[in-house]
Amino acid sequence: MIPTLRTVLAVVTLTAIAAGCRSTVNTVENLDKAAMPTVIRDARIVTDAGLDGAVAVTRLSTAVAATGVMRLQVELENLSSDPETFNLLLEWYDGDGMRVSSPNEGWQQIRMMARESRSLVYAAPNPTAKDFRIKLLELND
Repeated sequence: MIPTLRTVLAVVTLTAIAAGCRSTVNTVENLDKAAMPTVIRDARIVTDAGLDGAVAVTRLSTAVAATGVMRLQVELENLSSDPETFNLLLEWYDGDGMRVSSPNEGWQQIRMMARESRSLVYAAPNPTAKDFRIKLLELND
């Protein structure tokens, strides 16, 4: 039995479709899989000894909005292979180093999964706030 042109085209089309479905996926990753984040050493970051080596601030970014209010982005990373729960307090200071009160001030409880990175964004309570201090405190269960 001689295959018709229609049958040959159908077989070729199905073969091409099946071959196209088997394409590989290209991935890109770091060669050095043991790379550690850069921990920021800043006098404005206060961490208690219980979190030392477990949770770190790996990036700080600041900007001033058109309204004159300072914005802060803090990137935290859980360096351990276990979940970590801790408290964070952000204090604002004016240009003279005096504390600026904030209606949102208070300890914030944060839970991070193992090796998790997280960015937190804050806005100063008013334009007089020119600096900040971040306190990280281990949560005692």
